[in-house]
Amino acid sequence: MKKEEYETSIEDLLEEVTNIEQTSQEIEIEYATEKQRIETLEEAISSLEAKLQKLKNETAEIEKTIESNETEKSRNKNKIH
Repeated sequence: MKKEEYETSIEDLLEEVTNIEQTSQEIEIEYATEKQRIETLEEAISSLEAKLQKLKNETAEIEKTIESNETEKSRNKNKIH
C-alpha cells in the first residue's frame, strides 16, 4: 500500500469515526429527551392516580352520607305516622 493510499484510508476512517461519534451524541440526546418525557408522564400518571383515589374516597363518603340520610328520613317518616 502506498503512503497516499494509507493516508486516504486513515482520513476515511477518521471521518467515519467522527460520523459515528456525532450519531452517538444525537442518540444520547434523543435518549435523554425521551427519558425525561417518560419521567414527566410517570409523574402525571402518579398525580392522576392520587386524584382518582381521592375522588373514590369522596364518592364513598358521599354514598355513606346519602345512605345515612335516607335511613334517617325513613326513621323520621315512621315516627310521624
